[in-house]
Amino acid sequence: MFKIAVTAYTGEKYIGKCLNSIKIQTLDFRCVIIDDASTDKTFEIAKKTVGDDSRFKILRNKKKQGKMASFFQAIDALKPNKEDIIVEVDGDDWLKHDKVLERVKEEYDKGALATYGQFENPNGHKGFCGEYPEEIITRRDYRRYSWLASHLKTYKYFLLEYIRKQGFTKEEYDRAFPLDMQIMFPILEMAGKRVHFIPDVLYVYNNTNPLNFSKLDRAKQIKCEKIVRNQEKYPTLEEIEAKETKVSIVIPVRFTEKYFSNITPLKLCLKSLRQQTISPELVEIIISNYGSEQSFTNDLEKLCEMYNVKLIHTYEISVWNRARALNLGIRSTNPKSPYIIACDVDFILHKDWLKKVLSLAGEKKVILTQVWNLPEMNIPDNYDIRENFDELLKISTLRPKSGMGFACFPRKWIFKIRGYDEQYKVWGSEDNDLVKRAELSGMEIVWLEKDDLPLKLALHQWHPVRGESNEKWFRLNRKRLVKLTVEQKILKRNDENWGLAKEKYIPDINLLKNKLTCLI
Repeated sequence: MFKIAVTAYTGEKYIGKCLNSIKIQTLDFRCVIIDDASTDKTFEIAKKTVGDDSRFKILRNKKKQGKMASFFQAIDALKPNKEDIIVEVDGDDWLKHDKVLERVKEEYDKGALATYGQFENPNGHKGFCGEYPEEIITRRDYRRYSWLASHLKTYKYFLLEYIRKQGFTKEEYDRAFPLDMQIMFPILEMAGKRVHFIPDVLYVYNNTNPLNFSKLDRAKQIKCEKIVRNQEKYPTLEEIEAKETKVSIVIPVRFTEKYFSNITPLKLCLKSLRQQTISPELVEIIISNYGSEQSFTNDLEKLCEMYNVKLIHTYEISVWNRARALNLGIRSTNPKSPYIIACDVDFILHKDWLKKVLSLAGEKKVILTQVWNLPEMNIPDNYDIRENFDELLKISTLRPKSGMGFACFPRKWIFKIRGYDEQYKVWGSEDNDLVKRAELSGMEIVWLEKDDLPLKLALHQWHPVRGESNEKWFRLNRKRLVKLTVEQKILKRNDENWGLAKEKYIPDINLLKNKLTCLI
């Protein structure tokens, strides 16, 4: 989604043309206009121009805040996701034609993380933008080279988000500071060759405005530019990403000869996870082996070594307990990982699945993925998933939302509620229980969808339907779900030792005798 930030100050002569050039764009967008306490009719003209167009929002400052403060005010009002494309437009400038966003999108479809250039003045004179020499890009020496990265400037929001986290001094909020350099130098240094120059004229830079700061105090502007040029380089994205784990993925398993002939389903799952477009170094994967038969152990250990996966073994004399297996894995995750994903062993993921999940993740969100069921088939473990994912989709069918198997949640939240409820035995209802508790605690539930249709990013490998012997567990689990989430609305489950392995596990005799009243 394109998110357009427009800042305006005392520009009644130009704001109508600016906003009309945005209104006619052929691609969807959202736009926020900040009128920074104009002394003329800028605000009134903007309101009249926008009318009832729901794509626009206009805000007016009672007191002048300055260009940078107004810009970030617009960004905050836009509420962008990490992958949204930010577009900067000054209120006294305008876009060249109605297909500007289409042209910009072409570059993002090629892998760009940011774009810049070219512009012209109202008299038709072309601007100075151009490509940086290869040696400047390689050395990331942009601050010591001629300024080329001007209008039209666009970039993925996560880049701006990182820049904001580094902070700006009070002095840097001065209008004399060149905001374009303050943002684009760091982006160029972080993203390098993934910043694309567009030679087409997409933007009209209005150098005729008498309030242009270069006309009011050019000497001060030059002084401020020198300060920006002398600042330290930003690290590359690779260097930034290498500093910390972004997400931990926990996969609970229990391989028995009764249900599995081999561990190929897990191998396909791990292969798809390690082929994600997110760098593998940022993704911690934990296999929580909850009592697999010994005949599978060697293969598990070899597979985890192959895919650089952490394997934890837990042997408890108990029935299969997916909730407990997940908790054991969750308690073993990297403490610095901000997000944790619960993922079943029999899923195959599109290469962009994790990127999409993380782009939506937040401290108050639980992200869910709807799954597409594959038919009964044998997929060889050397199958090229990344290249053939779309072919598998063609033969799959959509799985109901009630069957999840996926959840991405903030680490702080899952620890606060003490993980999955371990009283849900075997499997069934523990996912729905977690979602209900998320809703009760004020979390936003977000499905991977577009226009209310599920994104085709996850496949479920076929396996036999659950045995009838498990039906008693499902009935009791559903009863517990209603009792604790609908009637009693209890958020915290388990005790403080949830997810910790027990040295000696003593089974509940009543459970083993199927006297299951202790569950409810």
